Amino acid sequence: MILERLPVPASADRRWTLGKMAWFAVAGAAAACELARARWQLRHVVGHDLGARNAAAQLSGKAPRLDRARHSAVRAHLARAVPRMAGLVPWRSDCLVQAMAAQELLRRFGISAQIVIGAKKSPGEGFAPHAWLKSGNCIITGGDIDDYAVLYGDESQAESRAIDSALGKSGEPD
Repeated sequence: MILERLPVPASADRRWTLGKMAWFAVAGAAAACELARARWQLRHVVGHDLGARNAAAQLSGKAPRLDRARHSAVRAHLARAVPRMAGLVPWRSDCLVQAMAAQELLRRFGISAQIVIGAKKSPGEGFAPHAWLKSGNCIITGGDIDDYAVLYGDESQAESRAIDSALGKSGEPD
């Protein structure tokens, strides 16, 4: 993909250069493509699929393609690009779609990220699920997660089966 070949602009640099504009243009196009792919894949996602995605993302992060200084720049840039493109595409790109798309984009750079699913902590609002993407200590997509209790992370297959049964999915192949 072209995005990985372009030099990553420094996140602290506020000047707009031609190289920085090119990177953001390509990042926006890549984000739109990944949002479309994630939306398409969402039709068949069950809990254990998220665990497999998280495991694959964890493995890809063990072979860094960028130096650590650039990891934070890529995370920061994609944390802005994916939600912005989600608001511009003509299909619904909710929190899980954004997390799946951003996880794939980060994986291409050799950066591991985990999809986490939570629910609102306040009992009066009913069940309000939310998904976000976490890379290290950074929240890439999902915004402010302080009001959410974690239901599913990268811990166990037992949690994915519980989510599958709650959603009424067997998780067995057709």
